[in-house]
Amino acid sequence: MATFVCCRVTTAPLPAAFAAILACSAASPGFSARPQLFSYFFALVVTTARLATARMARHVGG
Repeated sequence: MATFVCCRVTTAPLPAAFAAILACSAASPGFSARPQLFSYFFALVVTTARLATARMARHVGG
């Protein structure tokens, strides 16, 4: 769900759903209560923050 929400910030619902399904299917072998699940989440958060920063820099003119 977090993947869909982060993708939905920049794209339409259909591409965001496709990206979320693709990301979940690629990461599914690692889904468990083990620490790599946190790595997937933090990678998602960092990537989304980086894209938001780049988007803001374009609006500001930097």
